Formats: sequence, structure tokens, C-alpha cells
Amino acid sequence: MSEKVYANYIYDSCYSLEYGEMFLVFDYARGILDIPETKHSLFFVTKNDENSYTTEIFNLAKLKSINYILSESVRDLKYQDNIIYLNKDELGMKNLKDLYNKENVKLVKDHDFLSFKLGDKNIRVKCFSLDKSSLAYLIRIDSLVIFYGGNINLNEIDDSSYLDLLDILEEEKIDIIFLPIYPLDEKSFAYLDTLVKVSESQIFFPTKIGGREPISKEFKEKYNNKNLDIRKISKLNEEIEIEVD
Repeated sequence: MSEKVYANYIYDSCYSLEYGEMFLVFDYARGILDIPETKHSLFFVTKNDENSYTTEIFNLAKLKSINYILSESVRDLKYQDNIIYLNKDELGMKNLKDLYNKENVKLVKDHDFLSFKLGDKNIRVKCFSLDKSSLAYLIRIDSLVIFYGGNINLNEIDDSSYLDLLDILEEEKIDIIFLPIYPLDEKSFAYLDTLVKVSESQIFFPTKIGGREPISKEFKEKYNNKNLDIRKISKLNEEIEIEVD
């Protein structure tokens, strides 16, 4: 039976996904993010980088349920003054240590595994580092499987870690995959192409496209994979309704 997922492109590598009572956000650093107050929200951060993370994501105390899965490298990132809807209260850096110790904030690293429940959904998360600087997440929410590798540096891949990941992706059969399409040379494209083919993903969302969104259309036209539904992005906050089997 097919299930609907609602995706929203925020900026660069940041997307949100709405799936039933779940609302997932990947690498929010800037842009307009409209968060449904009645959903169980789960923020993922892959690296300590001003293009991947802002402490503004912690200014959401009024939400029904909110959890964070953060790369342990984000501990020392300075406050960024970016845009987010809902609560506008500023968060001082002195409060971050307390936040990191809360049960709903999980700091993770390569090879970590999480299993927990939000609402009526069982969630499992495996963490991977392929480039020694950012994390990738393999996420299972009941039957839905997502691979987010939106900030992987395809020019800095560790081949041993990469081969281990391929074995896991081959077993999992990914529904939705997020991978960078910029910059791509012959070597980095080969990594991306293999990740896509081995995972047998149904739907592909391009990342690292901030300010150059039209390259997603070029990628879709040039990439020869008839079994893959590549989603091109034309504007900020583009909403996309998808169905996964």
C-alpha cells in the first residue's frame, strides 16, 4: 500500500518531510521553516557548519513534541541569527550545555544506533561518517526508510566506510534518498551513482543546491536512471507530494 509523504525544500541541503504525525527537518541553517505545532518534530544535524545548523532550532519550546539528533561536532558552533517561524525568543550560548543534556537532545557520531518511539511511530536511526566531517543518517519510521546524506563531501570519501555503507543500503532498500549533486566531477559522480543504484531508492532529492536550484533540472535531464524518480527543485519552499510503496 502506498503512503503519502510531503516534502518541502527549504534551502541548500535542508528539507522537511511530513509523514503522518511525524515532521522531520534535515540540516536547517536558514530560510523559512513552517513547523506544524501538533506534529512530533525531529531535527537532524549532520555537521558543525553554518550552512547546516543554527541554534534557532532550539527556540521551539511551545511545540507538542520536539526531538533532536545532532552530530556531536555541533557543541561549539556560535549563535546564528537566521529565520525560523514560531517562537522568536533568542537562545543564549550559556543555555546550550543544559540543552545537550536533555533526553530529547541526542548527540551522535559514526556507528551510533538509536531506537525510540515518537507518538505511535517506531523510529530507528543509524549514523555513518563517510568523509570524516559530516554524518549521514539511515532512518526507519515503521515501514518508511530514508537515507539522508545531504552534506556528504563526495570528494573526501573514505573507501572502507563507503563499502560498509553500500552493504547496509543493499539490505535496507531505501524509499527516499538525499544526496549532493554539486560539485560533481567524474570521481564524486561515481560515488553518488553507486549509492543510488545499490540502495534501489524510489525517490531522489538533490542537495547542496542553495542559490543554484536550476542545476537539479539539469541533473534530472542528464542522469540516466529510468528506475529513479528524481525531483527537480525550482524555488525555495517548494512543496512536493510523493507516494512511496
